[in-house]
Amino acid sequence: MIYKNTYIDFSLLWQKRLKVSKEALEIYCSSDVIDAHTDTYIWKRLINYDLTKKHKKSLFSFNNQFDYPKCIKSGITGVVMDIVTNPFIRDNNKFSSLRNNINIILKDLNSLNNYFSFVRNYNEYLQARKNNKIAVWLSIQGGNSLSELNEIDFIPEIHRITLVHLTNNKIGKSSLSFNQYEGLSKYGKNYIDKMIDNKILIDLSHINKGAFYDIDKYIPKSNTLVVTHTGVNGVRKSWRNLDDDQIKIIAKRNGFIGIIFERNFLSYNPFKCSSNDIIKHIEYVINLVGDDFVGLGSDYDGMITLPRDFKDVTYQPILVQKMLEKRWSIERIKKILGKNFLRVVKDFNS
Repeated sequence: MIYKNTYIDFSLLWQKRLKVSKEALEIYCSSDVIDAHTDTYIWKRLINYDLTKKHKKSLFSFNNQFDYPKCIKSGITGVVMDIVTNPFIRDNNKFSSLRNNINIILKDLNSLNNYFSFVRNYNEYLQARKNNKIAVWLSIQGGNSLSELNEIDFIPEIHRITLVHLTNNKIGKSSLSFNQYEGLSKYGKNYIDKMIDNKILIDLSHINKGAFYDIDKYIPKSNTLVVTHTGVNGVRKSWRNLDDDQIKIIAKRNGFIGIIFERNFLSYNPFKCSSNDIIKHIEYVINLVGDDFVGLGSDYDGMITLPRDFKDVTYQPILVQKMLEKRWSIERIKKILGKNFLRVVKDFNS
């Protein structure tokens, strides 16, 4: 585990602060812990939020959930940093804006290269861990960050693209759209073909049902699909969450579902929402399709409100405590924390 000696020094304080057992903390600190979706860089663009510095709790509840110092203390071994697309930017400025945002993240990681390592695949993750560094993948939230298909050839740093965000684009409709049954566009099919050619994972978070099902029918059955940050309708019905058929499609494709930490998508009573609700969504997926397809997709700093007992990324060992109380096996817990995500990355890049 990264900074093992540091954890030994203050593990008792951490354990006391989170009110978790020694066993929970030991399992957490000996695991691959991967967050499939973090949005913190949007605050860099909005208020020049410096991720390289530790930030105190904000007056607002929907940011200061993640920064690199917190990440180091959290025990995370890998994180996917998302670049959120500005839907209002002009086409002729999109690619330069995206490249600038990629370079900002790479510059930050380079300034902290004793602690973090930019990675693109499973083997690079293993090398980062061998060097006692936290692995960081880059992804795009909103396929409309590009105006031309050939621009996909010039973003080799990107490991995954979330096709649609909160607004409709040329690829398809958002899950916020009134039209849930309009399918994938011809441009969307060409876009996906280009992603497959470039070994970029297809993320179906935020997309409407029509396009979701079209993509499943369109792409080869051997291709993996992921939904990196979502809840499930079987626990809390929402425009943002997946229904049972969608969960089964992801599992059939040997994919990955990351459970979001936003209380309004986790619980019908957000004021009482706790980390138990995250576990309920994970458990629902497990009961439906097994424990090989679900993990963590926090959406930290994505203008979300965390459960009331979950202040920031350093609180994640609480989830292990809750899993132990369910009498889940250590093998299952480790799958959820990171192994399921890593299996997808390994299979996809092999």
